[in-house]
Amino acid sequence: MPDEIVGAVPTHQATPVPEESPHRRAPGHIARYANHANVASSPFDIRVNFAEIMPDEEGGYFFEDFVSITMSPQHAKALLFLLTKNIKRWEELFGKVDIAKIMMQTTQEAITESDGSQG
Repeated sequence: MPDEIVGAVPTHQATPVPEESPHRRAPGHIARYANHANVASSPFDIRVNFAEIMPDEEGGYFFEDFVSITMSPQHAKALLFLLTKNIKRWEELFGKVDIAKIMMQTTQEAITESDGSQG
């Protein structure tokens, strides 16, 4: 069973969430693949925009945004905990996930875009 955030009570709910909550898919539930996420925050919430990187007709690419999820900072931190726990478990089974090269390239591209320089 996947990890869940249990015992977290939304501020509008007076009773705690049971340990074993039944899950139901909402009408119109859609499962999508995302290979890009953009995170933005304010003092009150955190928004994660999910997208898929798609090729365009000119040989480049674009980001096809398909959903934005907004949550409280508390819920985002609980999600971070669960994601970290699951990545550690995945790495124990399959090996280290190394994103250093990808992150360095992404950071360099962002720096180049922000200062207007080329490479």
